[in-house]
Amino acid sequence: RVKILNNRAGESGGGVNLWVCWRVNIDDCSFQNNVAGGDGGGLWTQAYVYMNRVLIANNSSGQSGGGLYFRTGAAALNQLTVTSNSAAEEACGGIVFDCRNADGDSSVGLNNSIIYGNTGHQAEVIWSSFDQVTLKYSDIQGGREAIVLDGCEGEDQWGEGNIDANPLFVDPGNGDFNLTIDSPCIDTGDPDSELDADGTRADMGALHYHQRDIAVDPLELIFPPVGIGQLDSLAVIITNDGLTDLTILRIMGCRHWSCFWVREERQEDWQPFVIEPMQSYQLWVFCEPEEGAGFERTFFISSDDPDESEILIEVTGEPNEMGDSEPAIPLFYSLNPPYPNPFNESARFSLHLNQ
Repeated sequence: RVKILNNRAGESGGGVNLWVCWRVNIDDCSFQNNVAGGDGGGLWTQAYVYMNRVLIANNSSGQSGGGLYFRTGAAALNQLTVTSNSAAEEACGGIVFDCRNADGDSSVGLNNSIIYGNTGHQAEVIWSSFDQVTLKYSDIQGGREAIVLDGCEGEDQWGEGNIDANPLFVDPGNGDFNLTIDSPCIDTGDPDSELDADGTRADMGALHYHQRDIAVDPLELIFPPVGIGQLDSLAVIITNDGLTDLTILRIMGCRHWSCFWVREERQEDWQPFVIEPMQSYQLWVFCEPEEGAGFERTFFISSDDPDESEILIEVTGEPNEMGDSEPAIPLFYSLNPPYPNPFNESARFSLHLNQ
């Protein structure tokens, strides 16, 4: 993700000013903490702009469009988060669509986006016929009434799927605009849009909520000394912290001739399995030392988590040379009296062995 941060401009376009451009694509970017003396704290543009998965937060302008100012009628905006931006008193702190220079074939489309928590008006449309501007499947604070219309005419293109609800960011005060698990913006984007990276319906906003999320604990196993020919085991917990089923595609190890193995690895017809949301699976790793075997190994857990499709577990140990000796036989033992005494249904005995 490209980050455009902490810039200042005396006039318009605190973060970026696109003046002499024809068409611009902006994907997977963040405009944060930029300041403009004029319009467009984060971005000012007169180009035809296509934006996808863009965060515009905590920018400010001395005039209007604290987040974005479009001096054109051509923009296709998908999965934007425009929040916590500010402008001059009573001006629009969010997005301004200024269509005074637009030709009749131009259009503005806002889809799968969040415009919330900006000062003044959330959005403003200047001098446009409504058939040029379409807003749909977006979370806009204040709803339809939050869109200021200046010199506009024509038929209203307030599209379907729009909501007015707190998006429930993780920690907006500290700049974390990811969605929490209870956000109303999860899986409420345009059903005809491209799926999110986790394979679920599009979320509103620039930062989608990862609904497949694998957690593995621990990532390093250290076995205590194990005798040659003896067997020990330790557990690894695989948890699905997401909202949708997590598929474990494969569990396998590298570094052959090792004394470590997992039960799944020894099955000839091993098949992927599913861990349901908020559920866990206990994986057992076994240590069975043999002469000449290596005492370190790496296991791979492959899943359909889009962020961590492969997780490594490092396993180490050492042989216990005493494992080859004969079992120790106690030289003597002592059995203490029962407690309590007298007793009714049960009693406790302590046994001491000395070698």
